[in-house]
Amino acid sequence: MVSRPVPSAALVAANLRLHHLRQHLAKDTPIGAVSEVFVDPDVVQERPFLPQKIENLPDHLGWESHSASRLVRARKPQQMRRPLPVNLPQPSSNFSQINAKSAQCEAFCVDFSQSVKVYPDIALAMLRQEQAAAGRLWLILRHLDREGRGVLRVVNIKQILTTSKKRYRLCGWRQLRNLLRQGDGIFWQRDKEQVWLRSAGRVAAGLDVSKLNGRPVSVPIKHLLGTIGEARAYLYASFHAGRQAASEPGLRQKPIARDTLTTLTGLTAESQRGYERRIGIHVSQNYVVGERANQSSREERIWQQGGGTFEFVDYRGVQGKPGNGYVAWQLPNSYRVTLAHRPKGRQKRINRMLSDLFMQGMTGNKQRTIEKRYFGDGAGAAKAVGSRAAKRNCVEAEVFWLQHGGVNGRSRLWHMLTAVGG
Repeated sequence: MVSRPVPSAALVAANLRLHHLRQHLAKDTPIGAVSEVFVDPDVVQERPFLPQKIENLPDHLGWESHSASRLVRARKPQQMRRPLPVNLPQPSSNFSQINAKSAQCEAFCVDFSQSVKVYPDIALAMLRQEQAAAGRLWLILRHLDREGRGVLRVVNIKQILTTSKKRYRLCGWRQLRNLLRQGDGIFWQRDKEQVWLRSAGRVAAGLDVSKLNGRPVSVPIKHLLGTIGEARAYLYASFHAGRQAASEPGLRQKPIARDTLTTLTGLTAESQRGYERRIGIHVSQNYVVGERANQSSREERIWQQGGGTFEFVDYRGVQGKPGNGYVAWQLPNSYRVTLAHRPKGRQKRINRMLSDLFMQGMTGNKQRTIEKRYFGDGAGAAKAVGSRAAKRNCVEAEVFWLQHGGVNGRSRLWHMLTAVGG
């Protein structure tokens, strides 16, 4: 006859303490409270979260090694080592009576101070293909999947997004069923009981995104849980935030035309302006100061730029002799958004997967290469002009560089260099 092992006194005391805390947590914890730090599954293996993992390690890390245990405990602050109370309250004898519904609700509570990781190209594809509503639900579900398992129960999704408190409510149950049906096969796979979330790479492929460019950004979860107009506005803003260069201090926002934005997002120019006003996107106008103004240069620029050409008179002598006139015209606008960047995480791996998928006959193997036109200083622009002029049969190409100190909050001044091949 084999005898069962007898638990130690320390293990019994720890179990009693654990069940006591669970009972009090189920009674006293509000629905919106968060008991643990959320870790994005896309960046769970990155260095920024390593200190959190070390801090959450147990005290018995040495595994019967007293020297290692003493070393770990000595590095922790004194105030973190709180001894357990001597008189532990006795929990209920029937441990199975713990409120399971409260535990499930607690596991899916939303913390409005946290943000969702959004890839700008996926966000644009949601807008372009009219999948913003289902895509917003996919982003929210990825945020609720704290353990990163990729599967959620429909009953838990319904409880949190349709019947919880008002500020957590996304939509009604009928609309939620419609969204689950709409996004099936693109954002998730589902049955009557569970929803299996697709990864960012699979969703990008389903939305015909061949490559993820720029930096992923953080969008506050409260904006995705607002109205669908607010969510669409922040999906649009994520594109501008992802384009903001961190490597070139003098060139944070590169110009981009309204027609290009319409092609990328499917939004009209008026819708773009409405979203910019709604969430406070700062729009700067860009102007190019070209050659000295004379009859020949005016006619040449009018023929190239159309009616947007005008004469810029430099009364202060910043460009040259005071009072000289220069031919100038307007470039596309620049946009600045106050959304923080997130680590790229698995973006390189996702791009390799997308490259393999799209090179197997989906889009062909001919891709257009877009050369850089905007630079933060004259040195970078001159270097680009020199390299392009050295190419044989090089057509005339214009590059622009931002004038130092040419920003006044509303507009920015640029200069132009032209590369002419032999």
